[in-house]
Order: sequence, then structure tokens, then C-alpha cells
Amino acid sequence: MWKTVKLGDLVDISIGKTPVRNNLKFWDKEKNTNNVWISIADLTKLKNNFVEDSKEYISDEGAKLFKPVPANTLIMSFKLSIGKLAITSKEVRTNEAIASLPIKDDREICKEYLLFYLQSLDWDSLAGNDIKVKGKTLNKAKLKEIFILVPPLEEQKQIAKKLDATFAEIDKNIENLKNKKEQIESLINRVSEEELKNAEGENLKIETIGDVLSVIQNGVNCKQDKSGKGLKITRIETIADANINYDKTGFSNLDESKKQKAALKKGDILFSHINSPSHVGKTAIYDGSEPLYHGINLLRLHTIDAVDSNYFNFFLQSLFWSGHWRRASKQSVNQASVNQVDIKKIPFSYPPLEEQKEIVKKLDSINLEKDISIKALNTQIHNYIALKSSILSQELEGKRAA
Repeated sequence: MWKTVKLGDLVDISIGKTPVRNNLKFWDKEKNTNNVWISIADLTKLKNNFVEDSKEYISDEGAKLFKPVPANTLIMSFKLSIGKLAITSKEVRTNEAIASLPIKDDREICKEYLLFYLQSLDWDSLAGNDIKVKGKTLNKAKLKEIFILVPPLEEQKQIAKKLDATFAEIDKNIENLKNKKEQIESLINRVSEEELKNAEGENLKIETIGDVLSVIQNGVNCKQDKSGKGLKITRIETIADANINYDKTGFSNLDESKKQKAALKKGDILFSHINSPSHVGKTAIYDGSEPLYHGINLLRLHTIDAVDSNYFNFFLQSLFWSGHWRRASKQSVNQASVNQVDIKKIPFSYPPLEEQKEIVKKLDSINLEKDISIKALNTQIHNYIALKSSILSQELEGKRAA
């Protein structure tokens, strides 16, 4: 017999804690440590519903600040990216955006069934807006009150087994498509780096980044919202895909002095100098297609006349692809940063302007082909993800309506 039970009666909900200091040391998993740090982004990288190893591990000293989440525990994000779920494959540490949901009585419900059931919920409608986090969020009290439809334990296991087998095949196809994307991007990145390295001649100038910038500055610090009213202000996510995304901006009313300071000019390069370690160093060029203003947490760069801004942007991207910014950045809790002084010191060599433009023309053509291929692969991945949602609905929505 199926019954309806509140989530708080099935699990002990524990929220990760906010770090009490911001000088925690992080490193890649090559270091000899078992202190795994799981972020919301890691919850999207699943293999058979288990969260894969994070790239970030925390120091032994820093790990003491966080209550460990045991292996084989259901965890869930409840801020910003609401409803991302996974089962831990080992002991991990998390922050205040992730809740652990250990089962109170495994004779009443199995975590595999609960994971699938929670994945089937419409989290956008369940969550509310939070001004502090500037996005959707849930709290512990709301999580406890969510109703779960619970069949007999053996039937739960059968449903979970069926969905697991179906999703494993879909996930395999998604993984193959993602690998193809990585192969294409890796190949194009190598070609771009070679083109930049092959620039040579008697007129090749060897300087530093600081020598070829006429502008390097921070954005204006102002109150932003997502109302759609006022001036469009850049945010970190505005350049997340290495292009200007005008749909991912904030809005603000600037006074005249701030407007003049923050107004972007065609050819300006936006540089992400404060971001998560995997995103720090990303760049994008402003094309002037619509008015846009320079917000906080992105640097604005403009080259001297002797350097083509697109050529320079390809150079910055090559540093990102090679992992330079991740290695050179200063890292704290789930965040990395590079300062203007260190950026300016980096060596930069460039050929005459006409040769730069020829190289840019060739790289633009190559990148256009890459974008077409990546778009097609993304469409296939999206269709597979939609298929998973459809299967979940067929298996569980009917039971909820019955």
C-alpha cells in the first residue's frame, strides 16, 4: 500500500556550514588528502547517481571547520541550483548551499528511490526567491514539509532498479556526447595555440601584457537586480560561455559619472579575475551590439592601437585553456582570484597588426565550425536530459495522481 509521508519524517536534514574564515587552502586531487570538497557544480557530474570526485580538495586544517558527510549519503543543493541530487561515494565536506539527507529508517524507504522521487519534483515551484543569495532557495523547514509518496520497500527497490538501468544507458550516451565535445574543443584549442606560436618575424615584439593595455580597471560597484529595468550591468555569468550573453546581466540605475566610467566600448575585453577556480581567467569581447555597462568582479581591458583586441583575446584564452590562471590564482573557499599586478607581468609577443588580423580571420573560421558542432551536440544532450525527465514523470507522476 502506498502512503504519503513528509520528507522530514524520513530523513535527518543537515545543512552544511558557512566557513568562518576565507583563507582555506584548496588543491587538485593529486595531493595526498581525503578531504573532498563538494560544490553545487559537482552535483551535476554524476555517474550512476553517485557524485564523481571533485577537482577540489581541502587542507587538513580547513577540513576541521566542516562537519563531514559520510559516504553513501543522499545530498542535495537547495540554493540557486535547486534540487541537484547525488549519493556520496566517499566522505565529503560541503558548504551552506548543500543539505545532507541521511535516511532515518532504511526499512521504510531506500535512498535510491528517494533520490529518483526528489528528482521528479518541480523545484522551481517549491522554492522561493531570496534577496540575500539573489536567486531561488529553500530552507530546512520547507524541505521537511515536502510530501513524498512511499510504496512498500520492495516496490521502491524495483522502481529504483528499473530507473537505474534505464538512466545508465541514457547517461552513457550523454557521456559519449560530452567526450566528443571535449575532443573538439581540445583540438581547436591546440590549433589556436599553434597559430599564435607560429607568429614570427623580424618585427615580432616581445613585451608584457601591461605594455599593450591602454585600459585595465575594475567595474563600478552598484546595486543590481533582475527587474529588467534600468541599465544592463555585467555580472560574472555574463561571460560564462566566453561570449557576451546579454540575457545574463543585472540591471541598475547609474548616475552620470558612473555611466561614463562604466560604459563599455566596442573592442573592450571583459576578464573574469574573481571566480570559481575552473572559471577564473575566462574572457569575452564586447561587440557594441547593444549598450552594456561594466559591473563589479570583471576586469575591463583595452589594447593599444598596435594590438588587435581579438588577437589579444585569443592569447588570453590560450592561457585559460592551458590552465595558467588556475595555477597562478590565489584560492580560498570555492573561489580563485588573480590581481592586476600579476596579469600585467605576463610576457606577450605579437607580430605586425596585419598579420594579427590574418591569424584572427583563420581562427574565427575554425571556431565557427567548432561552434556549429558543439551546438548540435548540446541539442542531443538536452534531448537526452529531457527524456530522463519524461521517464521519471511516467513512472512517478501517475502514482502521485492516483
